[in-house]
Amino acid sequence: PSWVSYVPQAILGRNKIQPIQTTRENNWLLKKIEYWRQYRERKYLEKSVRTCTEFVAKKTFDYHLIYRRDRYSKDLAAVLNDPDAAIAHGELLKDGNSATVARVSCGSDDLIVKRYNLKTRWHAFVRAWRPSRAWASWLSAHRLNKNCIPTPKPIAVIERRWGPFRRQAYLITEYLDGYSLREVIAKKGLEEDVEQQIERIFQGMVKAKLSHGDAKATNWMVSAEGVQLIDLDSMRHHCVAWRHKRALRKDVRRFLKNWKGEFLTRFELRLRAVLAWAGDLDQDTSYKK
Repeated sequence: PSWVSYVPQAILGRNKIQPIQTTRENNWLLKKIEYWRQYRERKYLEKSVRTCTEFVAKKTFDYHLIYRRDRYSKDLAAVLNDPDAAIAHGELLKDGNSATVARVSCGSDDLIVKRYNLKTRWHAFVRAWRPSRAWASWLSAHRLNKNCIPTPKPIAVIERRWGPFRRQAYLITEYLDGYSLREVIAKKGLEEDVEQQIERIFQGMVKAKLSHGDAKATNWMVSAEGVQLIDLDSMRHHCVAWRHKRALRKDVRRFLKNWKGEFLTRFELRLRAVLAWAGDLDQDTSYKK
């Protein structure tokens, strides 16, 4: 989406295309570009859950599995067949009530296997009727990649099932060799390049009509490839503008709540345009407490 606003200028520079003369024509072109961008995004998401040249989908009474065709190997097959064993033999990164995360060796590569736990019988009953959090994260990761917003590449998603009823679910992604934003700032301070990347991610979510749902500092990872978003199971795509603004305003508040003093001031200045779009936060300073 970042290049959409430059298309009219690009067309003006081509002699074979009639120059765009008015603002009305500019707006018409931008709306058409946005319409087809969303159309391509929707078609790609539909493709990401069925068998095609890029993905393989398998569905039985007991499970629903989707994985990237180009990443399939005997090692990955072993992980897909028994993700719990892979977690048990891997490096445990998180063993929480809601999710268990492990770094798993898969041939020459390292992967992240995340199991979404069912906390109680009631929780299992409620989740059985709804798309799993792993499924939501799978779709959200592809939506981010399609909109040039960095996140670890999704490799596979597994839903344990009993017919139509969902049980445990697993998401497998590429391993990101990095640290959380909080850890990086604690060690190195806040670098301007990191600030700029965070601003671009928020602006990307504005243009892509997305909200993260839990923008705390530990869900921003910094590696050699740059800043990336993780933990996408609460991410939402919004069709209604005011709901999008409200959700993104909550994201900004949650992000700013992580910081104090100089860091808070710098992030407020950096995210000024996003704050102006989402709504004035001057009257709500709860994130400063």
